[in-house]
Amino acid sequence: MIKGNFISLKSIEKYDVPRLYELYMEASGGMLNTTYEEVNLGNFIFELYGSENEKNSSKVFCIIYEKDIIGFITLVDIKSVNRSANVGHLVIGKEFRGNKYSIDSVITLIKHSFNNLNLHRIDCYIYGDNYKMGKDFFKHIPGALHEGTNREWGYRNGEWIDRHTWSLLRKDFFRERED
Repeated sequence: MIKGNFISLKSIEKYDVPRLYELYMEASGGMLNTTYEEVNLGNFIFELYGSENEKNSSKVFCIIYEKDIIGFITLVDIKSVNRSANVGHLVIGKEFRGNKYSIDSVITLIKHSFNNLNLHRIDCYIYGDNYKMGKDFFKHIPGALHEGTNREWGYRNGEWIDRHTWSLLRKDFFRERED
């Protein structure tokens, strides 16, 4: 168990999948290709990452508050040579959104990634019209920097969407936390 200020993170286990599936379906509007009856740990992670290779360079953590799973957060595209990774999905139950639980989940994952996985850099991509949300969110993450925007990066729901890149270096995260 990885302790944060308000939440804890724990590795995903088979018995967690039904709750994570429920949270993901709520957040995504039902975008998984499997039915609930087909869900198991392997195909849930496959649905999130798309290939066995990606699954092996990814970690999924349950977000725990008062012994209940309130969401999950992923660390994806972990590259040991570059000592880098990306924060992937952050899915959190409706009643816990927009407050300290989301920020604490990301900060706890970042601390774990720098301290225990020895990462040097963590990226996070914000898509489409979520730029304002990303900007508001990342002002709470010490050392986070908006590196830029890939204009019309992807096509979703009949529209071209931008991808905004935020990055965080280990030295900046810990330096700003000391100030």
